[in-house]
Amino acid sequence: MSADMPEEISNSVRQLAGLLCLLETRRSELASFDSRLTEFGVGGVPSVEGERAHAAHLRDLIGQASDLIKQVAGGTDPGAVRPALEALLNAGDWRLGSELANELAKKADERERTKIELGGALREHRSNVERMRRQLDKATQSRALVSREAAEVGVLEDLVKQSERALGERRYLDAQLLIGRLQSAGENRRTPDEVLAAIRAATATAQAISQRDELLVIGQKVERAQWDYTLLLRSDRGSMQDRTTLRVEDRERTRAVADQVAANVNEGIRAARRRELAPPPTPGGVQPVDMQKHLRRVGELLYRLFVPEAMHQMLRHQKDQQASSLVLTTNDLELPWELLHDGEEFLCLARPVGRMVMGRALPREKRITPPNLKLRFLLVYADPNQNLPEAKSEIERIEKALRTKWKDMIEVDVWTKPEEVTGDRFNDALLEGRYDVLHYAGHASFNKEDPELSGLLLAKGEVLYAQKLRRLLSGHPLVFLNACESGRAANEQDVPATSYMGEPAEGLASALLDGGAMACVGALWPVYDDAAAEFAVSFYDYVLMGHLVGEALRRARVDSKKGYGEVVTWASFALYGDPTARLANPSS
Repeated sequence: MSADMPEEISNSVRQLAGLLCLLETRRSELASFDSRLTEFGVGGVPSVEGERAHAAHLRDLIGQASDLIKQVAGGTDPGAVRPALEALLNAGDWRLGSELANELAKKADERERTKIELGGALREHRSNVERMRRQLDKATQSRALVSREAAEVGVLEDLVKQSERALGERRYLDAQLLIGRLQSAGENRRTPDEVLAAIRAATATAQAISQRDELLVIGQKVERAQWDYTLLLRSDRGSMQDRTTLRVEDRERTRAVADQVAANVNEGIRAARRRELAPPPTPGGVQPVDMQKHLRRVGELLYRLFVPEAMHQMLRHQKDQQASSLVLTTNDLELPWELLHDGEEFLCLARPVGRMVMGRALPREKRITPPNLKLRFLLVYADPNQNLPEAKSEIERIEKALRTKWKDMIEVDVWTKPEEVTGDRFNDALLEGRYDVLHYAGHASFNKEDPELSGLLLAKGEVLYAQKLRRLLSGHPLVFLNACESGRAANEQDVPATSYMGEPAEGLASALLDGGAMACVGALWPVYDDAAAEFAVSFYDYVLMGHLVGEALRRARVDSKKGYGEVVTWASFALYGDPTARLANPSS
């Protein structure tokens, strides 16, 4: 500075120089402030929107101060801009900025704690979801029905990934919200703990149902007035063998209920045909209260007279836990063993039950069939005598239900016309293994002397013999037979008479199982009414949901008893074959 510069100008320049230094200090303070703010990122936790607004204001002050400095450089008297420059650089806003910077430091510490907390919570949720995935894999291996749970676990896994991404990008508010969704049920969603509990329950159920207990009942008439039964019960808890001796009269009383039920069904059909009575309160015109009492009575007689007391405890032990499937094998086909009743419940309602044909072993080898993207159903109505219009209604009801609910999963062929239900068409269908499910509603012909010559009636009275079914059947179909014995005379308007058909039904089922059928549902006393159609629809619904066939039949029984409790349709069908078999979805 020149020695002859006026003192006043010299002071002004020094003051301006000091303000320039202060300007740089303010810039440095603002840079530090901005740097802290930048660290928080967009959507940081906690919010720093107020601090951002104040930083923008300080930035504006710096801009105004810089403009004043430019004016001096352009020749403006420093003294003229100094007051304004001082006001800008010494404004109280800078003190507030310093206080906010300190608050930001505290918020930075808070953010670090939040980050640590969120990271810990996310690790816990990740661990929980991984545990759920492992349990889900175990459930799948156990053939448990966990499609809903699988979808829910998929949602949780996606939330974990989104949370990890938000945490890695320092979007802590987003991460906090996402992690909150992980630990709460949300709309139409269960909590993770509820999902895990459901998976475990489904796994336990599937594991139990997939296990097969075996009850072998061998009867022999040793004297004119006496029957001896040998019973063998085998389960994962061990085995037990015992004997029971009955008077012929007790066995006959037990067997008589089956004929009473059949007679009731016959009378219901006849009454419906005659139309002499008002429409009954329940389908089929059967007598409601009497039949339920008959069924329970015969069930309790079977249980108490035929099953030794020591076996009662083994059966109850299983029922108190999760019921496993039960395979019944017997040579006494005149008794409805599924109706065993322990005083609390019928055996066939409490657990999946399947009958095994004497001399056969489980499972049968599956024959290779052409691949298909959908399950294929064949529904057949065969009525060459034109006296089973209810059977046609059954087929129509099943077709409608299947096409409505399962159209994306199945294909359905329906044969109802005489020209469709021919031996040639059956030959082709059986040889090609074209169908996964065969449902037959109509007439059957039974030959007690030669069961191989029993069969299903086709158009023009042709019989599809059991031996032909066994030899031509390809694939591994599930078969459902609702067939009444055409050879019996009803003596009233050509109405088919039904009887208890344990032995005839097992004969046909045996041929189908020997031919490779997965399982066969056979009618013990055929019924053709709304209840029978609903029973089949319910059964197929459960099968297509993925339930094992024994469990599907049990659930269909329960549904039928609830919906049509005053009729006996729920007790009318037996499952022959492995109750733990499952109809596989070709697309899975």
